[in-house]
Amino acid sequence: MGRFPLFKYPRVVQEEILREIDPCILAATSFISTRFKNLLSYVKIQAVSITYKVDCEFLAIEVKSDEWSLLIDVGQFQGRYRLRRWKINRIPIESRIMMWDDFGGRIWYQCPLRRISEHDALENLDIHLRSFLRVEKVNVIIRDDVPELLDFFFWKKSPKSEKIIVDAHEEESNYDGAIQMTPDHLKFLEERVPDELHLNVQTLPNRQYQIAQPIPSIHLMNLAMIDLPNILNTGIESIKCQVTENQIEVINQVIRKWVQGENQKLECLELHTEDFMPTRWLLRRGLLTDVERELQPRFSSEETIQIFGLEPDDTIYEITRATDGRRAALVLNDRKIRILVWTDRRIDELQSLRT
Repeated sequence: MGRFPLFKYPRVVQEEILREIDPCILAATSFISTRFKNLLSYVKIQAVSITYKVDCEFLAIEVKSDEWSLLIDVGQFQGRYRLRRWKINRIPIESRIMMWDDFGGRIWYQCPLRRISEHDALENLDIHLRSFLRVEKVNVIIRDDVPELLDFFFWKKSPKSEKIIVDAHEEESNYDGAIQMTPDHLKFLEERVPDELHLNVQTLPNRQYQIAQPIPSIHLMNLAMIDLPNILNTGIESIKCQVTENQIEVINQVIRKWVQGENQKLECLELHTEDFMPTRWLLRRGLLTDVERELQPRFSSEETIQIFGLEPDDTIYEITRATDGRRAALVLNDRKIRILVWTDRRIDELQSLRT
C-alpha cells in the first residue's frame, strides 16, 4: 500500500479525513512526524479518556477511543534493541513497539529511559498528547503507594478525576494483595474523585475507613476497611464491597435497612462473596431471613435482566422500600448479592422499551 498524500489536500479536506480516523491511531502516528502533530493540534481530536498509571517499577499513560487504546509505558526496561527515536517537546525519547493489534484494537509502546526520569517522560508525553486531544474523562490507576504520589503533575493538570483505582492487580475483580497506603494519601485521593473510587488498600489495624465526603460510586475491596452493618449510612449512590460467608446475618440486616428507608440515594449495592457460594447454599444458611419480598413483582424477570444487564441464570426477587414504595431488584448468583434500585431513570428506560 502506498503512502496517502494527506498534505496535498486543502486544510478543510485534511480535517474531514482526520476526523474519520481513530484518535488512538492518530496519536501513535503523531510521534513520528512533527508536521503531522502540528496539523492535529490545529484540528483537535476527540478521545474518550486518558488514564495515568502509577507503579513502583514504571509509569504509563493510556488513551482510549470507542474502539482502540494506545498504551505507553515509561521506565527502566531491560533491552535496547529495535528502538526508534521520538522527539517529544524537543526532548528525545526512545521507544519500541510491543504490540499493534488490529483485531483487538490495541497499540502498546515501551519507552526505556536513560537520560530522563520516568516522571519527566510521562509529563512530556502528556503535554504532547494533550496538545491535540480533547479528552472526555481523566482516570488514575495506582498499583503502589509511592512516596512522591502527591507530587505528580496530573493532579495539578486535572484537579478532579472521573475514576481513581487503587489496586495492586490489573483486574478490578481480583481483591487479594491490598496496597499499603497512608491515611494522608487516602484523604488526598478521596478529595479528587467526583465519580468512582475503587480501593483495595490496607488501613491502620482495628480502624475502618471513614468516608469524609459523598462520592457517587465507591468500591471497598479490603474486608478490614468495611463497616458493613453501617455501609448504607454513607449516602453513596453505588457501593461495591466484599463479604464473607460468616456475614449472612449482617447482609440481611443491610437489606432490611434499605427496605426501612435508609439511604434513599442508593442505586446499586453490590456485595462480592469472597469464595464461590451457590445461591441455594446461601439461602440454606439463612440469607434473606426476615427479608420481605414481593409476591407479585411490578417488573418481570425479563425486563429486569434487560435493564440491568443481568444473566439469565441470576435469581431475582423484588423488594419494596416502606417509606415511599420504591422497588428494587434483589439479585443473587454464585459470586454477588445485589440490590438494584428501580430509579426514575431506569423506569423511563423501561417505558421507552415497552412502547
